Amino acid sequence: MKSGFTRSLRIMGRSLFGLVAVFLVTQPVSAEVFTQIADPFAPFVYPVTGDEVGFSQFDPAADPLLGEEGNFATIYDNFSFASNVFATNFSWVGAYELPTTGMTPSPMANFFTVNVYTGVTATPGSGTLVDSFSVGSANETQIGATDYYTYSADIAPLSLTGGTEYFFSVVADLEFTDNGWGVAYSTAGESDGASFQDIQEVAFGPIVRYAETTDFAFSVTAVPEPSSIFALTSLGLVAGNVVRRRRLRKVGSQKV
Repeated sequence: MKSGFTRSLRIMGRSLFGLVAVFLVTQPVSAEVFTQIADPFAPFVYPVTGDEVGFSQFDPAADPLLGEEGNFATIYDNFSFASNVFATNFSWVGAYELPTTGMTPSPMANFFTVNVYTGVTATPGSGTLVDSFSVGSANETQIGATDYYTYSADIAPLSLTGGTEYFFSVVADLEFTDNGWGVAYSTAGESDGASFQDIQEVAFGPIVRYAETTDFAFSVTAVPEPSSIFALTSLGLVAGNVVRRRRLRKVGSQKV
């Protein structure tokens, strides 16, 4: 015969586990957003070069015999989160060098690649790749009648460590002779001086890295790591196991 104490423990364990389950279902997961995209978006012309974008492009038709680099232009810009998170979306604003609408539209990008790095500095070639995502057209959408486009790409959750400086990079797959593409400069706040651009300026020339004085227009959406929820779930499971062990010991003690 089961004692009233054992039944009470079992009921308590089930109740606690049920409360944890309800908590998991009902608690909303609040997203954290790092953004350098002004709302509303406003174009910015780089004061040194007069460019409206930082070119970031891979030329699939580049000919090494002619001294052409495929990755001839790449931008990098830093971001971080205070606590451990999972990044789930990257968004940015970009523009083409030649018109993509009208009577004779120029070609658009075949697809985009988002890369995340650590350790990018002003030294050419520096930076460690964390992960890479081929994101197709990334929901490419023209902003009104302007030459600018918005992009948004959902990704498989990418674990990011709180307090670590990461670098966002996005590159368009597009032949250089067809069109040029780049990421718009940001007008959202002051630059922290940690954005860069790699570019091959002349055929057979090296890739040169420039430190930009303006940030790029991009954002990162992330969700917190659910460590507290995992802890509560573990508590419920432990309570259930304790009740089960106590019940088994009680039953076992009745055997002769």
